[in-house]
Amino acid sequence: MQRDLTTIRSPKAQACFEHFLDQMVVSSAGGSVQFGQAQIAPLALDAPGMDGSFGYRVTITGSAGTAGPQVTIYADVLGFARKNYEIDLNAIAAGQPIPTATEQHLFSLLATRAGTATH
Repeated sequence: MQRDLTTIRSPKAQACFEHFLDQMVVSSAGGSVQFGQAQIAPLALDAPGMDGSFGYRVTITGSAGTAGPQVTIYADVLGFARKNYEIDLNAIAAGQPIPTATEQHLFSLLATRAGTATH
C-alpha cells in the first residue's frame, strides 16, 4: 500500500491525471459546450492513525458557447490507506469549492470510522 501512496502522490501521477482528464474533456465537448484545460493541484491532508493519505483538486471551466456564461467545476479527490484498504472521498461543486472545513470534517469522520473498524 505504501508503494501505491508514493505513486499517487508523485508528480508523474499528477501529470498522467492531467493528460487523461484533458483527453476526456476534449472528447466530452460537443455542440455549444466548451471546456477549458483541466488543472490539478495536490491538497494537504491529515489522516491521523492511517498509513498515509493523498488529495487532489481538479478544476475545469466550462461555458455554453463563446459568449455564454462560464462555470467552474471543482472535484476534490481525497483518500487514505489503512492496512490493505484505500478509502476515498470525492466532493464535487460548481462555482466554488466545497469549504475546506467541511471537507476536512468529512474526511476525518471517514478516517475515524476506518480506524475503529474491526474487519
